[in-house]
Amino acid sequence: MPRIAVIEDDPTTSAQLSGWIRAARPELVVDQWFDRDSAEAALSRERYDLVVLDIELGRERNAGVALINEINKQGLGTPVLVVSAMPAAIYRSIMKALDAWDYLQK
Repeated sequence: MPRIAVIEDDPTTSAQLSGWIRAARPELVVDQWFDRDSAEAALSRERYDLVVLDIELGRERNAGVALINEINKQGLGTPVLVVSAMPAAIYRSIMKALDAWDYLQK
């Protein structure tokens, strides 16, 4: 069964993202993670078909960048959709360099 990880530190935003995914594709399994440590543990033990990731998790500004690097090290080709409140112009080149799949501005 296809599995998606939503990694977002804000519970309301995480619930919205997960809810939209479940409404569009109820057959998908959606796991929610709210911090880097929990997300890293999940990414190391589960195979995700898509990761929806906030680039800044709480006080750790670049936690999402570290998670993208970890995902890329696995070599599974897992697509990452970055979701952030930062303007797209700031992150566009960074996300391309990190090989993120796409960027969605909050």
